[in-house]
Amino acid sequence: MPALPAVDRAFDVVSPIVVFQPVGRRPSEVYLDESRQIVPAADGRHRLSDIVYREAEARPGDQIQDCSGGMLLVTEAGACHPVRLSPPQPLEAQTAFRHAQIAAEADRATARQLLADGRLAEAPKPRRPKSAVAHPDRNGAALPEDHPLVIAEAG
Repeated sequence: MPALPAVDRAFDVVSPIVVFQPVGRRPSEVYLDESRQIVPAADGRHRLSDIVYREAEARPGDQIQDCSGGMLLVTEAGACHPVRLSPPQPLEAQTAFRHAQIAAEADRATARQLLADGRLAEAPKPRRPKSAVAHPDRNGAALPEDHPLVIAEAG
C-alpha cells in the first residue's frame, strides 16, 4: 500500500454529517494559453478541470482526517476516501491557481464549526486505513461540461 499523507488532526464523527466525495472531472470555465496564463476562452488552448463530487454521509464510527493533501474519510470498516467538508465551488479565473488552498481553508473552517456544534470530536489518534486512498477524480470518467458539480445523494 502506498504511503499515506501525514495527519495533522483527526476527528471522530459523533453524528452524521454530509461530506463530498470526488467522482470525476468536468471541463471548467478556465482556459490557459501556451505560457500557462489564464486567458478568455477564445484565446485558450488548454482548459482546466473542475472536480465533480457526490454527496455522501459520514457516520458515527467514521473518522475525518485533516492531512496536508486535504481531508480524508476513514470509515469504521477501514476504507479511505478523499472528501470535502465544505460545499465544492467551481474554478474561477481569479482564484484558479489558489483553488485547492481556498478549499482546504474552507474545509478547516467547516471542521471547526462541526467541532463547536458537537458533531465532530477530537480523536485521540488517527485511525490507520485498511486500504489505499481511492482517487476517482484522477482516473475516473471524464464528465461533460454541463454535468453538475455536486451529485445529490439519492433518497
